[in-house]
Amino acid sequence: MAGLLPFQREANFIGGQWVQADSGKTFDVDNPATGEVIGKVPDSGGAET
Repeated sequence: MAGLLPFQREANFIGGQWVQADSGKTFDVDNPATGEVIGKVPDSGGAET
């Protein structure tokens, strides 16, 4: 889809605060139609969900 903007969210919103993932890592989010990387999100574990 044309006009989509890349996004980046490197923290989780937990208990009213932005908190980094315990792992400190992020992973890419791909557009399934094109394979293009469109963003990054925290690599969160079970304790953060």
